[in-house]
Amino acid sequence: MGYEKSVSFAGDPKKVIELAQSVFVQSGYRIIDVSDTAISAQHEGGFTKSMSGNPMYGASPVTVTISANRLVVSAGYE
Repeated sequence: MGYEKSVSFAGDPKKVIELAQSVFVQSGYRIIDVSDTAISAQHEGGFTKSMSGNPMYGASPVTVTISANRLVVSAGYE
């Protein structure tokens, strides 16, 4: 992975995973694995220059994990 960010989290993990899943699907990612506390996605197809304004574009795979009151986002730039 080329990027990892961890922040404190106190909330409903299921809601975070549902939101992440929606963002991934709308952004052209394929869901690889999903549970109540984690989700992994990989981008389908290539990225275009017009997508470069959003930092999420260009990252693949991306994983969101919630554990021990921490939310961790990991992303690769393969």
